[in-house]
Amino acid sequence: MGTAIPAPDAIQEFKVQTANYDASYGRGAGANVDLVSRSGTNRFHGSAWEFLRNDIFNANDFFLKLDGQPRPKLNQNQFGVSFGGPILKDRTFLFIAYQGQTEINGEAAGAKQTAILPQLASDRSAATLGAQFCPANHLNAAGYLTSAAEPRWPATVPTSIPLLLRCLTSR
Repeated sequence: MGTAIPAPDAIQEFKVQTANYDASYGRGAGANVDLVSRSGTNRFHGSAWEFLRNDIFNANDFFLKLDGQPRPKLNQNQFGVSFGGPILKDRTFLFIAYQGQTEINGEAAGAKQTAILPQLASDRSAATLGAQFCPANHLNAAGYLTSAAEPRWPATVPTSIPLLLRCLTSR
């Protein structure tokens, strides 16, 4: 259970004190928040409101769009009403407020896939890393067999980085 937070239309004023407050607030450290709620008046008044977040307003993830996957489901609605007025004129007043929330937060179709990577050994040579991350006899995207330490890169580039990139880009 969390702290009760009033609906926005039920708040008339608030004050946040972070330091130098008097002894009436006690000896606790941290901030104090004072809140004054609205009250009824001699006239009837009210409001209705909604904050909406919907998946049709969001862009699709780059990789989901690349694979032709739809956007994940995301619907968040916060809504509320408030109403105030007199019960007995100039004597007794009424003010009520209600706030509700619904939320649907689905995951993307491919979101549950977890990559399982091998443990790195103390030997970080290109041949060892290549054998762990890109085993021999693995078909790349073009359908060619890969080898763990193919020396096709210039000497100025560390050999482990191109091997890892080649393994990650091939499926």
